[in-house]
Amino acid sequence: MNLSKENSNFLKLVGVISMALDHIGKYFYPQYLIFQILGRIAFPIFAFQLCVGYQKTSNKKRYIKRLLIFGIITQPIYYLLTRSWTLNILFTLALGFWALWAWENKKYLYFYLIIPLSFFVEYQWYGILMILGFFVFSQPKYQVPYFVLNSLLYIYLIAGDWLQIYSLLSLVFIYKINFLRVKLPKYFFYVFYPGHLLIIYLIKNFLCG
Repeated sequence: MNLSKENSNFLKLVGVISMALDHIGKYFYPQYLIFQILGRIAFPIFAFQLCVGYQKTSNKKRYIKRLLIFGIITQPIYYLLTRSWTLNILFTLALGFWALWAWENKKYLYFYLIIPLSFFVEYQWYGILMILGFFVFSQPKYQVPYFVLNSLLYIYLIAGDWLQIYSLLSLVFIYKINFLRVKLPKYFFYVFYPGHLLIIYLIKNFLCG
């Protein structure tokens, strides 16, 4: 996970583009499956980036507080668009960050809280296990079968369709196409995430409604 800041920014950019395409397809073009397929690339990239951030940050408390603060800011916008009481992806990442800390420090009893709480966030336990997978299995040859198994469990137990298997496409960007150097503002993702949800909500309800 020794990415330069510019390489890391490239992955973030791929992730947010994938996420935006997923949401655009979901709310405007649900008949075109390609949007959902490309959208599956996003979360594994965010999970990988979280692990990179966890290892590099000098202040873990400040990191998780930032995730929670922006998660709280985003939640009303997320609810307006989705009409779901599920907590948005920033809460998934915050819970995953806590899981990384618990694993690293051998505080395994915390998982008796983390796993039940995961049912209230996007991607549920699947998301937490994916984050842990990047952290625990450092080599792709172990990660790929782990992620395939995790995806299959998610498909059969939660999602009910095969779309999530396309999340494995993210590994191509993480391990093969991460050499492009991109500069992004420090809080780009934190601003983009609620911002693009708000824009989609406004267009959907006031321009296309």
